[in-house]
Amino acid sequence: MWQKLTFVCLFFIVHSCYAQQYLFERYTPKDGLVNNRTRFFFQDSRGRLYISTFGGLSVYDGSRFINYTTENGLAASLVNDIVEMGEDSFWIVPNANALHCLVHGTIRNITTADNFYPVINQILRCSDGYLYAISDDGLFRYENNRFARVLTGDSTAIKADHNFLQAVQVDRKLILLNDPYLGAFPHNAALLVYDLDTHKLIISANDQRFYYLVKSPANDILVTTSEGVRVIDKEALKEGSIVTARLPPPYQAANDLHAGYFYFDRSAALWLSTEDGIIKLDTSGEKEVFNVSTGLPPGYTSGIFQDKENNVWFANDRNGIIKIASRQVLHYTQPKPDFTANDLYTDAGSDSLWLYDGARHEILLVKGERQQLFHGLGPLPGKGHIFIGKRSYLVSDNHLFALHFLPGGLFSLSLLHTDTASLEGYGCFDHRGNLVIVTNRMLLWSGGRMLQYPLRAMSDQAGIDKQNRIWTITRSNALTVFGLFPTDTGATLRVLADYLKVLPVMSPRCIAIDNEGRVWVGTRDHGLYCLFFDGLRLLSYKHLTASNGLSENFVNYLQCDPDNTVWACTPGGLDRIRPRNGGFAIDDITHTNDDYQSIYRILPAAKGVHWALVKGGYMKIGSPPVEKNSYQPHLLFSQVLSGNDLVETTDKTLRLPYDHNAIAFSIGVTSFINETETRYSYLLEGSNNLNWSTPSDRSAINLVNLAPGRYTLRVKAQFLTGDYPDLTAAYPFVILPPWWQTWWFRTAAATALAAILLLLIRFYIRRKLLVQRIALENKQAIEKERTRIATDMHDDLGAGLSRIKFLSETIGIKKQQHLPFEEEISGIRRYSHEMIDKMGEIVWALNERNDSLSDLLSYTRSYAAEYLLQAGIRCQVDIPADSPSCFVSGEFRRNVYLTIKEALHNIVKHAQAEQVSIRMTITHPDRTLIITITDDGIGFDPNTIRPFCNGLSNMQRRIGDLGGSLRILREQGTTIELSVPL
Repeated sequence: MWQKLTFVCLFFIVHSCYAQQYLFERYTPKDGLVNNRTRFFFQDSRGRLYISTFGGLSVYDGSRFINYTTENGLAASLVNDIVEMGEDSFWIVPNANALHCLVHGTIRNITTADNFYPVINQILRCSDGYLYAISDDGLFRYENNRFARVLTGDSTAIKADHNFLQAVQVDRKLILLNDPYLGAFPHNAALLVYDLDTHKLIISANDQRFYYLVKSPANDILVTTSEGVRVIDKEALKEGSIVTARLPPPYQAANDLHAGYFYFDRSAALWLSTEDGIIKLDTSGEKEVFNVSTGLPPGYTSGIFQDKENNVWFANDRNGIIKIASRQVLHYTQPKPDFTANDLYTDAGSDSLWLYDGARHEILLVKGERQQLFHGLGPLPGKGHIFIGKRSYLVSDNHLFALHFLPGGLFSLSLLHTDTASLEGYGCFDHRGNLVIVTNRMLLWSGGRMLQYPLRAMSDQAGIDKQNRIWTITRSNALTVFGLFPTDTGATLRVLADYLKVLPVMSPRCIAIDNEGRVWVGTRDHGLYCLFFDGLRLLSYKHLTASNGLSENFVNYLQCDPDNTVWACTPGGLDRIRPRNGGFAIDDITHTNDDYQSIYRILPAAKGVHWALVKGGYMKIGSPPVEKNSYQPHLLFSQVLSGNDLVETTDKTLRLPYDHNAIAFSIGVTSFINETETRYSYLLEGSNNLNWSTPSDRSAINLVNLAPGRYTLRVKAQFLTGDYPDLTAAYPFVILPPWWQTWWFRTAAATALAAILLLLIRFYIRRKLLVQRIALENKQAIEKERTRIATDMHDDLGAGLSRIKFLSETIGIKKQQHLPFEEEISGIRRYSHEMIDKMGEIVWALNERNDSLSDLLSYTRSYAAEYLLQAGIRCQVDIPADSPSCFVSGEFRRNVYLTIKEALHNIVKHAQAEQVSIRMTITHPDRTLIITITDDGIGFDPNTIRPFCNGLSNMQRRIGDLGGSLRILREQGTTIELSVPL
């Protein structure tokens, strides 16, 4: 909470005895106000206070000032008027040719239809439904999003229609005031009346200078003039003339006051700002003055304002803004010159206040405005405590004196008792008028006798309950209850209860008992304890400390009123504790008024008044006002910052990107009574912490490193004074996830992942199937190769072996018949050679070392040359010199080789050729093997092919299996061309 400088203003009333001082709070730029030179106040529907200054606009929410200057968008630092247009929407009128709106804490420019803006001093909403602009440039009506000039067409009106400073409306008439310091037609400061119905203008005809206008609660128009405060005659106004008259009661005291500004509060009291200070005239005619000589800060008061809680504020042109902190608390330095009050006494049934000056041996009786001074006779002690009741006493050191008031303003003392210990503890009267004093013993003066009972240690104060039982607690933490019982010899003290070991350790210093039987104990360092009893049986206790609102934890004196209000005096202030809603509300009387002085003792007087002895004087605490204020403050999110960027506090859910996850909230409560006694706590829904924060006076909440998600910040304001119930508010916001954590990305990623998984599964299955197919194909190839090998062996070797077997059997038969068998032996030899050659071909086709194209071409060339040479045919074989060493399968080699072999076999057998040319080429880039076999034989006629001859068909099939083609050309022999892709 902002630190405040307190100024004590001497509140002067016609009084012959002593000066009373009101407590003031002052707010300056040290507290956050934008500028010390202030002009006027405005309070919106939610309770925020707007202060116009010469350096900008300040908005006070009860916790902090939020400031707007030209750096925030104002066209000029001087703001002339503020108009509330809707919820959290305001028109801000600068002293410039411009117009602004303040929406959700952000300044924006208002654009009119014609971009025309007069220099407006005031905007007034009149009963005809229009907004009127009171401006330096004249009177304007706002309609159709433009400012339309009023009072045109009349030459006199045109001359007078400028430099308007202020206006008020009454009875369909607009009372206008020219600026008294700029000069206007027809004289220095003219008063004009504009009729909203007839649109006619009336101009004052006298030479008075007019300064300010105000409308009274009785609907009269008061105006400050150079002669004093006057009222405008309504009857004369109806007749078309402006006539002023002197004020009637109760405000007649203002007739001769020269005020520059005045104001009516809700109680119809008239406040006037003059060069000599501020004067208040209430409806009873009582006059109160606030001026520099009595402590009001210097400077002229240009604005007076009563807020919704009835606090009164002053706008000072030199010292910021000033609030009357408490109208019920008055501070008195000393009642009269050379008199220093060392002690005071009063009681709830009297309006008399007794003050004792031990050094001067004087007692002063104050009753209302009347004082009576008593001088002491004889040798008197230099200090002590006075007790004024049915009998009067003075206690000093270890002596008890009877106090006797004598005629002629004198008093004397008579010694009643001398004790072995100092009687410095605070005493009191019981319900029978007996004087109770505590030291290290319980002492009771009754019937001319001193009754005594020893205590375990030193005690500082005693308390009396409704049953007239006496309670005391020693510094050793021993709580004892005494009763006074009659005996044959008079009376005696008896212990009714003793609580030695059941209390918390609390270093007691004072005690009081309320009407509900609760025992209050003030301590040295541990605050205040409230002990709950059922009769004399201790049930429980409640502990209150500075964290609960006490001015400090050292309580040196307690006083309880009949209404159960407990007053706690501390070395740093005065606290008032009242039962509220099952708990206790603590009102820090002095600290909230920035008064940090020691309070020694407080006693109740009649009519709810309390008198307190303080350092350097005494205080009067009046009874709180009877009228109840229906105002309920608002708990506001005044500012929200995302990083360093201001966020508009709209009702929409705030949505922030993931990298803007640090948010600062400034909250405030629009209550200006005891602002320091408001405690704030918060709960962030959506986080892992489900507990409310510890209440504190910090109204700023900083949230950092928030994870993406949906949140609701709930805040609570608690009023330690109990003036209002707890307030709560909520602010929802969303931290958006990064794009890689969004639902659409996750959906797309999941879809892509599923697709990839499906593709992987498909690839795996296809690969597995491919492997299985390859294995199957390999198996099939092996089976095929086996079948082919078996077929070849059956076809090529089986036939030869059969022939050999047949020839062998033939030889055996011919040998038995003694026939020649050389021919069969030659056949066996020939077939054996053929079988060996075919076996070599089969082995060559199966050998992996021959799986290259060069091996195929070399083997084929060798075979062709050798075979044709054996047949007596010349052979020419051409193969590429740089034939590639590419891989060719055994099937490829075998089919190509057998096709060439078949072709050569046909040439040898049928062509009758003498020469054969074989040409082998490889084409690029299609990599095709082309083998051309040309002979010079008799040619080939396909029509002469014998039925069931399979040679040519086998050649076509072998080349077709390799994806190639076979052509046979008959030109001067036969040309066979086979083309096979590698």
